[in-house]
Amino acid sequence: MIPSGLKNNLLMLNGYTFSRMSTGLRWYCSKKKGGCKAKVILDSNRKVVYAGNEHNHAPPQYHITANGNYVHIKEYIMIPSGHKNKLLMFRGYTYSMMHTGRRWYCSKRMSGCKAKVALDSFGKISHVEYDHDHAPPTYHVTSTGKYVFIKR
Repeated sequence: MIPSGLKNNLLMLNGYTFSRMSTGLRWYCSKKKGGCKAKVILDSNRKVVYAGNEHNHAPPQYHITANGNYVHIKEYIMIPSGHKNKLLMFRGYTYSMMHTGRRWYCSKRMSGCKAKVALDSFGKISHVEYDHDHAPPTYHVTSTGKYVFIKR
């Protein structure tokens, strides 16, 4: 079970999260409102008796902290850079903002990496050029969810 920050916890099965719609034993995919029909039924001992686990989306990503807390990793996150601007982190790589905040270039751009991410006016990723020529940077996530850069 994963604390959701709301009234009920989430159930995680095979990387996907499910929420309970009532006090019963039926759990529905957390993306049910997005049209996903996957569901899980548990018995009274919390054992899975049915798993209709055909999803129409990728599983959410979570990071487990050292003390066992689950931190939901969104499509991308903003992390402090140590300078005045934040970094955009997407799939483990970091990007620096250029100009309006809609274009983000790989933090290793000055070393020749051509990867970039573009955001639309709603803050959703609209374009990705994911051609990194290096490994992603290493960060440690503290128990409070803070990202700390680890120099190699």
